[in-house]
Amino acid sequence: SDPEYWFEKAETIVGDFARRTCEICPVKIDCLSAALEEEKDSKGLRYGLRGGLTPSDRKHLAKRIGEENE
Repeated sequence: SDPEYWFEKAETIVGDFARRTCEICPVKIDCLSAALEEEKDSKGLRYGLRGGLTPSDRKHLAKRIGEENE
C-alpha cells in the first residue's frame, strides 16, 4: 500500500482503507506500542494512523495508560 494512506484523515475513503488494513495487520499491537513509546516524550506531536489509531485516539489512550500506572 501507498505509505501516504496512513497520513490521510480517517474519515476519508483512503483513511478508511488504511484503518481497515490496520485491523487485519499481524503487527498491529507492535505498531501501536512503538507509536506510543515514540510519542511518549514528543510533546503532543503525533502524525498518521498507527496501530489502527488516529493521533487523537493515541493521545487519549496514552493518557488512560498513564492514569492506570499512577
